[in-house]
Amino acid sequence: MTGGSRGIGYMIASCYVKAGARVYITSRDQKRCAAVERELSAIGFCRAISGDLSKLSEIERIISELQVLESKLDVLVNNVGYDELKYFTQTDPDFWRKIIEINFMGVLNCTYSALSIMASQNHGSIVSISSDASRQGEPKEAVYG
Repeated sequence: MTGGSRGIGYMIASCYVKAGARVYITSRDQKRCAAVERELSAIGFCRAISGDLSKLSEIERIISELQVLESKLDVLVNNVGYDELKYFTQTDPDFWRKIIEINFMGVLNCTYSALSIMASQNHGSIVSISSDASRQGEPKEAVYG
């Protein structure tokens, strides 16, 4: 579960834990990730592995850790999302890169890494969550959308 430390990702992780799944959450926020791990571990199995999903090397490290801990990977939920509300004229190429690296490259990195495991298992599901900002323009979310 990417972006599992807050918002929609937290709720999805919570539901999976309550249903009896072994859940691993990721987030760049180590403190928040650890707090969610403690909270959800009181209900069922939840572990947090922090990392920057915009970097393929970080995803490969996370996947390697998962492979040591688990014999299989059944589900990847691409939920991570990041934005700063700004008019397009208030942004610059560095901002564009940051938004694209987290929201787009993060999904590609995670999918690529998980798919290699799922293909070797001959099973697995990948769920990618997107904002409605991709369907309908928002005044301060041009790059995000």
